[in-house]
Amino acid sequence: MKFSARLTQHDIGNMSISDTMIIVERVKDLVDFRNVPRNGRWGFAQTDSGRARHQDEHTNWGLDSLCEKLQKGISDFYKWSKDSLGSPLIISINDMSLPYGGRFDADGLWKKKEDQKHLYHRLGEAVDINRNCGSNRLLKDGDGNWTKFGEALRNILSRYNLEEEPEETIHFQLKGFH
Repeated sequence: MKFSARLTQHDIGNMSISDTMIIVERVKDLVDFRNVPRNGRWGFAQTDSGRARHQDEHTNWGLDSLCEKLQKGISDFYKWSKDSLGSPLIISINDMSLPYGGRFDADGLWKKKEDQKHLYHRLGEAVDINRNCGSNRLLKDGDGNWTKFGEALRNILSRYNLEEEPEETIHFQLKGFH
């Protein structure tokens, strides 16, 4: 999948004369997070649950720096939950970016830039993590408030410069600065 545009230029004096060019835009050096070894610490909502909002398996691309920080943060959270709770919590990753970058508009509304969610996804700098870690262990409750598990994850990921970007209650967005 490539993001491209076809531009056609016509001669004002003679509309039958034209030339066309294609411009392809992409974010360089995105990594497919599906190829990063999970070691049982996380899953992907698109394929693991069978009930994903986005059924596309190509939505887990991010900058190398984001993927590295995310992997380390999730590993720390896994260890924290195992040590603190006696059993580890498994993170469910929803969408990141597309193979060439680009912006999501799952609702098909194409609102103006300032109103859109998932804005940082287009650059491979963000990830959505589902609020449910299994076994009714929530990161955020139904009102969008952090639970103790969510607070722990947020604190751990902040060590890796991954910050909350407020969004819907079904998942929260983390933005990685490279």
